[in-house]
Amino acid sequence: MKKFKPRIKLITHSQSGCNNRALFNDMPDYIAKKYDVQLIESQLFTQLNHEIGDSEIVITTHCSHTPKKGQINVELWHGFGPKTARVMEQKNRTFRNSLEHQYLHFKEMNAIASFSPFCSYMVNGGFLASGHVYHVTGMPRNDVLLKGKKTFDFILDQDFSSKKIVFYAPTWREQIYNLEKSDGYKNWSNVFGFFDFNKRIFENFLVNNNIVLIIKLHPFEEKMFSSKVDELIGENMYLLTNTKLEEKNVQLYELLGSTDMLMTDYSSIYIDYLLLNKPIVFIPPDLKDYEDSRGLWLSPFDFWSPGPKTYNQEDLQVQMLYSLKDNEYYLRERNEVTNLIHYYKDASSSERVWEMIDRLWEGEDSNIRKEVKDESTEVALLKDSIKNQIHILCEELKLDEAEDLIKELENEIGIDLDIQIMKASIAYLKKDFYSAIWILREANINFANNIEILFNLAFMYKVDGDLRKSLYYFEKLLSLSIQNHESPLMNYYNQIRDNANLHLEEINMLLGVD
Repeated sequence: MKKFKPRIKLITHSQSGCNNRALFNDMPDYIAKKYDVQLIESQLFTQLNHEIGDSEIVITTHCSHTPKKGQINVELWHGFGPKTARVMEQKNRTFRNSLEHQYLHFKEMNAIASFSPFCSYMVNGGFLASGHVYHVTGMPRNDVLLKGKKTFDFILDQDFSSKKIVFYAPTWREQIYNLEKSDGYKNWSNVFGFFDFNKRIFENFLVNNNIVLIIKLHPFEEKMFSSKVDELIGENMYLLTNTKLEEKNVQLYELLGSTDMLMTDYSSIYIDYLLLNKPIVFIPPDLKDYEDSRGLWLSPFDFWSPGPKTYNQEDLQVQMLYSLKDNEYYLRERNEVTNLIHYYKDASSSERVWEMIDRLWEGEDSNIRKEVKDESTEVALLKDSIKNQIHILCEELKLDEAEDLIKELENEIGIDLDIQIMKASIAYLKKDFYSAIWILREANINFANNIEILFNLAFMYKVDGDLRKSLYYFEKLLSLSIQNHESPLMNYYNQIRDNANLHLEEINMLLGVD
């Protein structure tokens, strides 16, 4: 019989620098043995309730799954850049950016990966999460960036070995997911958005200087404008699409290490690219419009964009040559911003994220635990008195009255172990096994490795007929060592363990396990 393993679902949306793809591809052996890990393909902003609704751990990169009590919810996000996000955006045009949505979404979030304490502080201005959920791990996709060995020769079927490769990745202005939303202004008469541009002169510039320009649109805009860009590109210019990445099964960040320079405007890609310590040229022709519509939280932009800023074709060509010929050009500025944003500069972010996830599941990370308020003796006595009333009501099967009293108590004292167990007991008495299980799953996250919760959870899965999960939790319970042998509760704990052993024997007999 294949034993149950806690299920981890990683939701991915594209090959363009997805943290979950990078995390999945760099999975340690101990994670693969301990968990059932799946990478789930999804369209952006599509709820995957059926595929991940019952998973123990859900990991997202675009807040694409509403966090659920009873699951461990981890958000890796998809980049940190100069532009604002969520409630910090200048114009909140959608419910997704509203204060209400942010509160509802992030109140059940267990962990958010971050580049650094500075980034945690900045990002939370848009997310409004609890500060303790941030974990400074670095981003898994940057492991791919630093270790990637693939070249554009492979993906574009060309020989670029003797050429300088410049990668141009502008951020999006328009998108297909929210047609009313537009940030800044893009002049689509040329790929850079300049109002005065001569394509023939630029082609000659690339050819004469042995430069290849590879253009990658933001995934939001690719479906809308890739055909338009196809018409605008010329000699020594290539358009890289998500389709090409998928055909070759290559992540974008596997390729970036083979470039000689990056060009962008406000895209978060340059924050990651800083780890390569290669030149960056910025092309922000609509800076004023972008600040007015979207907003920049890394300000002034001139400081946080460590490279020359170009606003016309002639200056762009000059700055491209300077940057390609002299790696010291803007080196001091790049190092300054890199040190402010990147706490880690190694290729071990995936390892740290997996360790964080494992600690969360095992209850070894104090960040996941809810704060417990100090209480006076009088409050403790009152709480115990109310709990006794609830127990009496349950014994008399006055379950609705017991639930009402529990709600009152919960409003007063917040998260409490006994309350969680009583709520599950009432659901069990009502034969609502589904609710009982999810209440206990939530309790197991808040009070990890509590022997009573594990017993009740294992028992409920057995009653519900899921013997594999019941077996898992009974075995987990029995694997715990009880430390204080002088405790007056020791006899009680031993009774629970003896009872668990009896259940375990019965389950193994039912499953035909020796």
